[in-house]
Amino acid sequence: MFLYQITYCRSDLTLSTHSPCYRVLDFCFSIFEGVFSKNAKEYYQKKNVYINPIDSEKFEKSMASCKGVLCGAGFETPAEAIYLKKKLLVIPMKNQYEQHFNAAALSDLGVPVLKSLKKKNIVLIKNWIDNPDKVQLQFPNETQQVVDKILYDYITQKRLALI
Repeated sequence: MFLYQITYCRSDLTLSTHSPCYRVLDFCFSIFEGVFSKNAKEYYQKKNVYINPIDSEKFEKSMASCKGVLCGAGFETPAEAIYLKKKLLVIPMKNQYEQHFNAAALSDLGVPVLKSLKKKNIVLIKNWIDNPDKVQLQFPNETQQVVDKILYDYITQKRLALI
């Protein structure tokens, strides 16, 4: 499993091993392979929680090899996880309405969404970890149809301009 930058926990991960967020992470992180945070200046460990600073190469390797991704509900990481056919669980950032719209769309696709990373959600997180189901989307290659449509529209527009 793979965790990427859960914003609710940034101070919890770096300051307090007694916070509710840390206890949730401590409960389930033996399962996670990588935790990445923009707030970590260097790699460190607290109990079984391993925190990594953002590192593109390490991030890509963790993303490619993991079975599931727990992240915010932005665009890039969830899109990459779905494209790579990874199990996905998202938590939209507070006061970021676009993340809440993304979370609603992801929920419609079958992606589980949590409001926060709190102790009351441990059972939901454990169920997600134990459940092998993941969202399966088909991405048909329609490149040729798109190019044909653009060229057709361009040529048609040029012909009409000559009349």
